[in-house]
Amino acid sequence: MAFVLSLFTFTKEISLELGLSVLLGLGASLVGVPMQTVIQASTPESMRGKVFGISK
Repeated sequence: MAFVLSLFTFTKEISLELGLSVLLGLGASLVGVPMQTVIQASTPESMRGKVFGISK
């Protein structure tokens, strides 16, 4: 996902950008969503605000 995001800075063609968007979406669905689910499931309920929020 990070590689695809870094490629966005160098693209000028809309068709390539659309293809990169598809790859980014696939990466998010295959990696990002399951990773977030595991983190939420393994975090105790009392700690979720500290793990997923911004503390000052």
